Amino acid sequence: MIAPSSTRLLLALLVAIAMLFAVLMILPASPGGGPTPHPDYPGMLVAGDGSQGRAIVALSWAFGALEIALFSVLVWLGAGRRAAARGFARPLLGWSLVYVLVWTLIVAAYRGWIAGTSGPSLLQLPLPTVMLLTVMGPLPLFYVVLYVRYFHRWVFDDADAARLQALVEMRGRE
Repeated sequence: MIAPSSTRLLLALLVAIAMLFAVLMILPASPGGGPTPHPDYPGMLVAGDGSQGRAIVALSWAFGALEIALFSVLVWLGAGRRAAARGFARPLLGWSLVYVLVWTLIVAAYRGWIAGTSGPSLLQLPLPTVMLLTVMGPLPLFYVVLYVRYFHRWVFDDADAARLQALVEMRGRE
């Protein structure tokens, strides 16, 4: 059973995400913000100039940070109640903060790219895209590695296995 405080936290995160999504959807688009026809390939669209301004970039950062928080809370709840006593909180919190930091760096690089002050491109991709593909993309895999590596310590230890075995044996005798 999920504790009431966890339920409230999940609900608060989901409501915040929904509200932020609604705000992002109703904000008017800037004139140069939408896709435009490609000058050389008529059937292709190119992205706008990124002139949507600081407000939408900040709201987009907040949306991503809330998504990371939701993901982290769901991992926490999936680990079970005893995970905190077994040392799960610090690695999860630390990795979640690293995840938000990387997200923040990507958004900052995007803002620099909009302003024309971003660094070099790699394989004709702008720096924010390269960061997203090479750094942000693989980050969730660490959650999986963390969970698999410490499953027997944080989630299902030898005492749990012994209790399960006893229940199976008792059920088999009935």
